[in-house]
Amino acid sequence: MANPNVVAHTESGEDVVILEGVVEEVTDPVLQERIDDADEAKYRIRLGRPVWVLKPRVVHAWSRFPADATRWVFRQSRSEKGTTVSKEEAVILGKSKQS
Repeated sequence: MANPNVVAHTESGEDVVILEGVVEEVTDPVLQERIDDADEAKYRIRLGRPVWVLKPRVVHAWSRFPADATRWVFRQSRSEKGTTVSKEEAVILGKSKQS
């Protein structure tokens, strides 16, 4: 498999969201069908495979930098169905907040 680490961001330079994480291909046929149904309802097309899910490790966001710059760090844990987010920590202006 190629390197699954990715960084994705919105196009906007004003309302910024940056996601850092790992992608995995959707292999569950039921989930794939739900995604295809949602695509068809919104875009009037079934895009089909492959579909990838991004599991974020870190998210950065702001709209009035640096006043509201926020970073969320997601700690991963194992579950029966794979890796899931178990806890997040928001860091605002250098101060840590546990949620």
